[in-house]
Amino acid sequence: MLSVVFQYKAPVSNGLPSLSTVGGVALAPRYLSSKESYEAAALLADVAADAALVAASVAEVAALAADVAADVAEVAAADAELDAVVA
Repeated sequence: MLSVVFQYKAPVSNGLPSLSTVGGVALAPRYLSSKESYEAAALLADVAADAALVAASVAEVAALAADVAADVAEVAAADAELDAVVA
């Protein structure tokens, strides 16, 4: 360690910076940004799963509506056939 004395007689030390990580754990979590990234990705995956469930429900309702339309068309065709036979 190098010590220099200025005109005010205050010692100044100019040493190499320490590469020690002692006490670093107490300052901040080591993987905070990764943890936040994983939590954000998990939240986004949950939202995407919910959106997929909504889309599946909408598709199911559309399929049921198509089935009802097909049944109505079938009844109309049978009614028309009956009218043709009676006439």
